[in-house]
Amino acid sequence: MQPYKEGLREKWGVKKFNLDDLYVRFFRISERRIADGTGKGIICFISNYSWLSGASYVVMRQRLTERFDRIWIENMHGDRNITEYGPDGRSSETVFAIAGFSPGIRQGVATAMLVRTGKKQPPIYRFRDDINPSKAADRRAALLATLAEKNFDAGYETLHPTPENRFSLRPGAAAADYAAWPDVRSLAAQAPFNGPVERRGLALIDDDKEKLASRIRAYFDLSISDAQIARICPPMMMVGNEINGPLDRLKICQIMSFAEEKIIRLMWKPFDIRWCYWDNIAPLYSRPNPELMKNTKISDNFYFISRDDADTPDEGPPAWITSNICDYDLLRGHARLFPVEVFRREESGPTAVGRQADMFSAEDGTIIPNLSQDASIYLERIGLGANRDGAALVWRHAAAIIFSPAYLAENAAGLRQGFPRIPLPENADLLKKSAALGEQLAALLDPDNPVDGVTAGEIRPELAAIAVPVGQNFALTAGWGNRTEKGITMPGRGKSEPRAYAETEAATAAHATILGEKTRDVFLNETSFWKNIPEAVWETHIGGYQVLKKWLSYREKPIIGRDLTDGEIRHVMETARRLAAILLLGPDLDASFRACAKSPDPTPPCHPN
Repeated sequence: MQPYKEGLREKWGVKKFNLDDLYVRFFRISERRIADGTGKGIICFISNYSWLSGASYVVMRQRLTERFDRIWIENMHGDRNITEYGPDGRSSETVFAIAGFSPGIRQGVATAMLVRTGKKQPPIYRFRDDINPSKAADRRAALLATLAEKNFDAGYETLHPTPENRFSLRPGAAAADYAAWPDVRSLAAQAPFNGPVERRGLALIDDDKEKLASRIRAYFDLSISDAQIARICPPMMMVGNEINGPLDRLKICQIMSFAEEKIIRLMWKPFDIRWCYWDNIAPLYSRPNPELMKNTKISDNFYFISRDDADTPDEGPPAWITSNICDYDLLRGHARLFPVEVFRREESGPTAVGRQADMFSAEDGTIIPNLSQDASIYLERIGLGANRDGAALVWRHAAAIIFSPAYLAENAAGLRQGFPRIPLPENADLLKKSAALGEQLAALLDPDNPVDGVTAGEIRPELAAIAVPVGQNFALTAGWGNRTEKGITMPGRGKSEPRAYAETEAATAAHATILGEKTRDVFLNETSFWKNIPEAVWETHIGGYQVLKKWLSYREKPIIGRDLTDGEIRHVMETARRLAAILLLGPDLDASFRACAKSPDPTPPCHPN
C-alpha cells in the first residue's frame, strides 16, 4: 500500500510478499487515483475479508484509514474454508452461490465502501456483521433491504482503528494493558520453529503405526518399482507443484534409508494424535526442519505452541502445550513451537543472561533454557532462576493465561493482531500457581496420557455421564465429513440432537452455567451415538477448530474405508470429558489471569514486540 521500506518488518512484522495479493493492489491503484489525483472520491470493492484484521495487512489498513474519512464494511460471511454456519445452523454459502448453477468461491468476503470527502472532518469507520443468512440468495436480499432503512447507519458498529490495535477494521477491543504485555516471542531466546509441513496427502502420517511403517519401508526399497509404490500409496508418486515422485524417490533413497526410530507421535490436529515418519526429507516434507529435529533430542522437552495470525473468528484459545512435535496446521494461522529448552545457535551469541550455570552440556551442542534476556531478568527480579525450571514456569503460565475465558473475551481484538501477549505476575508465588494450572492443562491436552478422575480411575461425577457410547454399529456414516476431488477432507453437517439433560445426567447439569444449559446426542449413524455431550463441550474451539466435529470429519466410513474401532469410540468419549474438565477449570484460570494482570508494574521488562 506504500512503497516497501526497511523498517516495516521491525515495526509490524510485515514482509513485502504479504502485500502482493491482487486485491490489495486493486485497492492501492484506486486509493492512489483518488488521494493523489482528484483528492476526493469513492472506492467500493467486494474482496477477501482477510485484510480487515489480518496481521499481514496492517500497512494497508493504516494507509486506507489515513486517506479516507468515511468507511462502511459489510461482513458477507460464507467462508467455506472454515465451514461457517448461519444463525439457523446450516452451512453458510458464499454470497456468490447461484442455486442450480454454481456453488461460488470458497473464500469468505466483505464489501467495503471507502469515501474521501475532501473535507476536514473527524473520520468515521463502520462495520456491519448481521448480513448472515445461510443461503446466498437470502443474504443478497438482506443486503439490498438495508438500502431502504431510514437510519442507514443504525445497523453498524463504529470502529476505532489505532496503532495499538494494528488499525483493525473489525469490532472489538483489547484490555487497556494488553499492548503493554510482552508477546510470546519476546519471552523466547530463539524464534519459534514451524511444525512439519506434509503435503503428500498424509502419506507420511497415519493412525496405524504398522501401516505407516510398511509403506515407508517399501518406499525406501528400490527393488519395489515406482508403479508398485504408486499403487500402495499414490501421493508418494505424485508429480506437480515442484514435486516429481519418481525423481524425488531416487534422490532420497540415495542419501537416506528407512529407520524405525523415525516413526514418532505427532499432534496433527487438536486431540488428533497420529504416527508420523519424520526425517529431513525434501520434498516429501515441503518444509523440513532439521533444527527442530535436533531439539527433539533434548530429554523431557516440551513445547508451548501458538500462532502469529488469526484467520478465523471462532478461534478459541490460540495455543497448545505438549511434549510432542505438532503439524504446521495444528492451529489455524499455523503452529509455531517454543521449546522449553533449545540448542543454542552458534550465531546467537551468549545465553540470555550469559551464565554457564544456566547451560546444559550435550553431545550436539549447548542446551539453554528458551528464555530471552528480558524474561531472564524478570525471573531473577522475582527471585527465581533463569534456568530450565524457570523456563517451564514461564511457558506453562503462558498456556494458563491463554486458556482463561476472561482473557480471551477481554482481549479478542488484540489477539487477532498477532502472537498473544501475556501479563507477567508481580511475584514468584503467582507465577507458580499459574504455571501449576498450565501443567493441569498440559495433562488434559495430551490424549496419550490418562488423567485421574477424567479418563482413568474413579471418574468425577460431573464427567462420568458425558459422551457415553450407545449402540453397537460403529460405522460413522452420519455425514460428518466428505473428501473433495482434490483429496481434501471437508467437514459436513452430520447429525446431532440437542435436548435437555436427563435425570441420570444431573451431576453434569449441575455445572450447566459452564458446560451449557442443554446437551446433545451426537450420532455415528441412525442407531448409534454418543449420549450427553454438553452444548459448550460440543462447541469448544481450540486453535480455530471445533474439536470434536473436526475429529469426526476425518473418519467418515467412505473416507477411511472401515468402521471406527473400540479405541476410537472411547477416544471421542474421553476427549469430550477432557474438554469438559478444561471448561470447568475456567473459573480458576480466570482468577489466576486477573491476579497476574493486576501487577502494580503493568510493564515488566519484556519488550512487547
